[in-house]
Amino acid sequence: RLYNATKALIIPVLKEIPIETSIARLSLMDVLETGILYAESTDNSDLTSQINKILENIQKLEGMGKVSKDDNYESLVHAVALEVANRNEIRMRQRKEIARLTSTLAKLREHQGYVKVQIEDY
Repeated sequence: RLYNATKALIIPVLKEIPIETSIARLSLMDVLETGILYAESTDNSDLTSQINKILENIQKLEGMGKVSKDDNYESLVHAVALEVANRNEIRMRQRKEIARLTSTLAKLREHQGYVKVQIEDY
């Protein structure tokens, strides 16, 4: 539960923090440290509190043995990446389903009009 909550906190933070494109590979801690500096420079207390909560959760997760500082929390980063990838897939499926339902609704309305005319003619 804490693991999933931490992943959910990380995703919006990653979207908000500007990352230097010249840096080839950042660790999660590098990104969070950059985020704190960015939050302080822009006076964004919400971002600061989110990052502090993430850091607090990471410490708890490390104590529980769910994540490890030894691998720079790569397992958590990998889980976040999978979550983001799955979200995109889910959104694509939802868009297709909305298109299908919209088409079905249009056909039903057309049929309703046909039935209404048939009833009036009768």
